[in-house]
Formats: sequence, C-alpha cells, structure tokens
Amino acid sequence: FRNRFQTRRAGTDEHFEFLDLGIAAEYYPDERRDIASQAEEIELGLLSAELGEDGAVSENFLAIGVSSATEDAAIADKDAAAARDLLARDKFDKALTRINSAIDKRSGDASLFLTRAAVRRKRREYDAAEADYRKALELAPNDRRALTGLGALLRTTGKLKEAEDLLKRAIELEPANVEARIALGKIYELAGALGLAQKQYKNAVEHAPADELPQYRAFRHDA
Repeated sequence: FRNRFQTRRAGTDEHFEFLDLGIAAEYYPDERRDIASQAEEIELGLLSAELGEDGAVSENFLAIGVSSATEDAAIADKDAAAARDLLARDKFDKALTRINSAIDKRSGDASLFLTRAAVRRKRREYDAAEADYRKALELAPNDRRALTGLGALLRTTGKLKEAEDLLKRAIELEPANVEARIALGKIYELAGALGLAQKQYKNAVEHAPADELPQYRAFRHDA
C-alpha cells in the first residue's frame, strides 16, 4: 500500500496506477504534483498509524478512499460504455476485457453482468452467460432484461420449463416485451401448442415496428 499511487494524466480522463513514486514521476512528469500529493496523504496515514493516532489514520485514508471510489465509478462507466460499443461492432474479445474491468470496479451493478452475459452469448460461452444472468437476477430480481435474457438463453440450451417461467415473469412486468414473447412462442411451438405460440407471436408483432418480424406475422394456426 505504501508504494501504490494513482494519478490522472493531465488534460485527459486516463487513470494510472504505479508501484513506485519515482517511476511514476519519471514517466509522467506533468502529473508529478498529483502523485506527490497523494503520496503525502498515504505517508501521513502511515505515520499516524505508527504513532497510534487512530483518528488521524481514518481521516487521511478516508480522503483517499472516497476519491478512489469516485474515480472507480467513473472508470467503470467508461469501461461499460466501451464494452457495449465493442459488442455492437462484433469485437467480442475486447468487449469482454472492458466489461470485466467495469465489473471489477463495480460488482454490485446488475446491468454490468447483463452486458457481460450478452458478450459471452456471442462468444458461445453459454454456461458463463447463464451464470452472469443469474448474478444479475440476484442483484435485481425483477429486472425484465435479466429475466428475458436468461429465459431466452435457457430456451436455446433446452431448459424449457425454467425458461417458460422466466419469460412469463418478464411479460408480466412488461407486456410489450417483444423478445420475451417471441422466445415464449418458440417454446410453445416446439411443444406443439401452436395456438399458444400464435398468440405470443401476434402480441409480439403488435408491439414491433411494421417492417420487422415478417416470419411471425405470417405464422398462422387455426385452432
């Protein structure tokens, strides 16, 4: 802890960590003042600890901790946004690296696990994606995106009963949930319950743009 420092590159949002103050100052001279200031706070805390001044220890380390937590949250937001952009551009390996970084800094955010689950689905890492969806639901039990995502995934991996239950919950929370209705319709269609499948498809296309889902618009079943 004594030799670990953080700084922000001047004029940018980039953050760095250094194991040694001398190395940091040598390579990033513009940040020398920031590094030295944080080093001084750490040294004051350590000195206070050696002298047994508990109050001073708390005050000095708390200032660093609050600043670090705020910076971590900002970095997590930046990493998450970058991961979503990389996912949209089919750069799945890089997206996984960035979303892992975001989760390391903010592990209580369900939306980050949803993003990682989406990345892992694209990488065909279905067990890992399932674990991320379940973690998101643990953090946010009524999140319709987590319910829909896990339900849709379990449908493709053959866990149909649990998938059906999850998708029904998602639809209860959001009746206009097109993805959940399509996935649920596919479960019914596979089971031969074509009337139920048609009902879900019909509801889905009613909430989708007119030029989307043509295959489900054409689905017909005369019960």
